[in-house]
Amino acid sequence: MIDPILIVKNVSIHFGGITALDRVSFDVPTGSIVGLIGPNGAGKTTMFNCLSRSYTPSEGEIIFNGKPLLSLPAHAIAGAGIGRTFQNLATFGELSVLDNVCIGAHARYPSNILRDIFSPSGLRNEKQIQAQAMRMVEYLGLGPVMNKRVADLPFGTQKRVEMARSLAMEPQLLLLDEPACGLNHLEVDELCELIRNVQKDMSLTVLLVEHHMNMVMAICEKIVVLNFGRMLANGTPEEIRNSSAVIAAYLGES
Repeated sequence: MIDPILIVKNVSIHFGGITALDRVSFDVPTGSIVGLIGPNGAGKTTMFNCLSRSYTPSEGEIIFNGKPLLSLPAHAIAGAGIGRTFQNLATFGELSVLDNVCIGAHARYPSNILRDIFSPSGLRNEKQIQAQAMRMVEYLGLGPVMNKRVADLPFGTQKRVEMARSLAMEPQLLLLDEPACGLNHLEVDELCELIRNVQKDMSLTVLLVEHHMNMVMAICEKIVVLNFGRMLANGTPEEIRNSSAVIAAYLGES
């Protein structure tokens, strides 16, 4: 049996008198697509911020690829093999599509300014970065707009740019924070197909936060449900769909 790529054990985090996460535990099987869901304020994005090291939990541990994740600084997360998109777009709007994706590719190659200027390895790295960025641009269908300024593109296209940048890091685990937010029905259907293809073609594990329940139920093999910072349920889409606790949390039933 393959070990989970990600193990979250009893993670808690407090902001003043507020408990954002309260002893949350779950695991993400290697090569799977897992959904992290819950009502607004449940702690989903807080958990993502712990995984990407923007936050440090008050207690608990996170194991990624068999190693403690919390010992790493935030700037080392991409190099460790974790990529992330954001609920609110985090692209560089004034730069071109290709330049945005190159920024992601840079995370896979160590940089040193003197070596990059004076050493042949610096030039070799830059060629590798450009080639990796171009592969992701083509894979995401962004070739026709690769030289356009990101801010001038439709919202759905900008979301693809952000995903291309994350994929250019060659992550093993991809964190998608509400990827369907702001998309129309057709774009959501295309996104579902894209996530499936990315997971398969790149041998990725995907953990996504999403409010679009039809999408979550369609593509996730496992779903973790948070409510008020606590674990509410953990199971297959069918188990979650039929969970009275989950129904109560979403619909307010007693």
